[in-house]
Amino acid sequence: KQLGLVALFAVAWPLGAVLATVNNCVEIKSDLLRMVRNSKRPIPSREISIGAWFDAMHFLSMLSYVTNLLIFFHTTSYGRSLLNLGIAESYLLVIFIEQMMLALRSAYVSGTSRIPEEIMQARAKNEYTRNLA
Repeated sequence: KQLGLVALFAVAWPLGAVLATVNNCVEIKSDLLRMVRNSKRPIPSREISIGAWFDAMHFLSMLSYVTNLLIFFHTTSYGRSLLNLGIAESYLLVIFIEQMMLALRSAYVSGTSRIPEEIMQARAKNEYTRNLA
């Protein structure tokens, strides 16, 4: 919930990210003290990814492009007066900028691999030696 509010309304209140960070630090410290006092040490388990939360954060980041642009162009006259645009043209500009941001993000994601090349090579080498045995 907190990430959504910070991401979606960053233009409206930029100080929100700082306060959310302070809140998270205090919450982590209080959770740590509670866990140390009231429970045994948890058994560690290895996870490959963050699961369904990745899709939720991906959707939230896409939505934040749109909301921040709309808030900026709707509440300020700076963008419209700088480019000498009317309201309809400014909304078309918002749609254009949003599409460009999504295209840049898609190009970046498709151009980068989630797994580094060294790890991919090590995995391939391990699998090759396993197949030989």
